[in-house]
Amino acid sequence: MEGETDFAFEGILPLVWSRSYYSDQDGTGWLGEGWSVPGCQRIIRDAAGLAYIDDQGRLFPLPEVDEDDEEPVLFESEQIWFSKNPDGHYVIASLDGSIALRFAPLVVAEDGSDEDSTLFPLVAVEDANGNHQRFVYHVGRSAAIRHRRQRSGVLAELRQCGGRAISLRRQQTS
Repeated sequence: MEGETDFAFEGILPLVWSRSYYSDQDGTGWLGEGWSVPGCQRIIRDAAGLAYIDDQGRLFPLPEVDEDDEEPVLFESEQIWFSKNPDGHYVIASLDGSIALRFAPLVVAEDGSDEDSTLFPLVAVEDANGNHQRFVYHVGRSAAIRHRRQRSGVLAELRQCGGRAISLRRQQTS
């Protein structure tokens, strides 16, 4: 293990967990601004279209693709293929097909489309033999927090969306 590796599991499809910091990384990774870890790759959609953020935080545009497209799109500079599978998941694969990264929306519209989705996180790493690692995300209720202040403006209470309240008292110290 290198000094930057937190842990490593050997196997048919090894999992090596190491943190990397890139000061010029676009967006915030799982560990904060500039940090990348395995699994943080994602595809985003905005007004400009689709873009891939790789494991080094680099962002590059992707074309819109459809499940019905017969051929994946080749990116020679990155040595990858880009496509959309019949399940509607975006797939980025190595040129030799040995590894594929699968991306899916966390929320799907009632009609089953992903047209309104803006984030497609990595949901699987798969090899050519069907071995895989899965990334599971739990999309839950909003984590909104309400607050109440005293007349003086001092924060008095925090309340989570589930109703749990935390009272705050301020004590003068001399």
